[in-house]
Amino acid sequence: ILFENMTFDALLEAGKQQVSNGVIKSEGSLVHNALAAMAYELEKLYIQADWIMKQADPAQADYEHLVILAAARAVYPDKATNAQVRMEADTDIPVGTRFSLSAYNYIVLEELNDAVHNYRMMCEEAGSGPNGLLGALTPIDHVNGLTTATITELLVSGKDATGRDELYQKYINSFKENSFGGNV
Repeated sequence: ILFENMTFDALLEAGKQQVSNGVIKSEGSLVHNALAAMAYELEKLYIQADWIMKQADPAQADYEHLVILAAARAVYPDKATNAQVRMEADTDIPVGTRFSLSAYNYIVLEELNDAVHNYRMMCEEAGSGPNGLLGALTPIDHVNGLTTATITELLVSGKDATGRDELYQKYINSFKENSFGGNV
């Protein structure tokens, strides 16, 4: 903490040092009460200044502010991506039909093979959570004649968004890259 010594008590005492000894400065006096209010407000300002200083340092900044600092070096976090799976059903399924499996919802994107009712589906929630999740689906939307629908294969793995530590490492690595295109 850069301003760890700037506490209410220290600021109050510093303020009292500036007032001559001929003035009553004891607790409850007008001078004490005025200086106490000032010391309280100054302590809040030092707390805020300390927080601002931490956010300006990539090693200490929270994720939101690290994103801003990293962007100045053209380093950006990767966004989470959605898993895509193969579904087999026992009847025709319209594109846009929704299903669920476990805690995840899926939407039919396209038909892969109409002879065997294979479809490409996308998990509506981005991230790696549904990767490897196979099994019987529960329809959210009604489909006439449907008795079974099953996820049989992961086609495209979902990926999680870049975390704070990973983004910080990418930021640090950006200083190790060589310049190109005539830049020194």
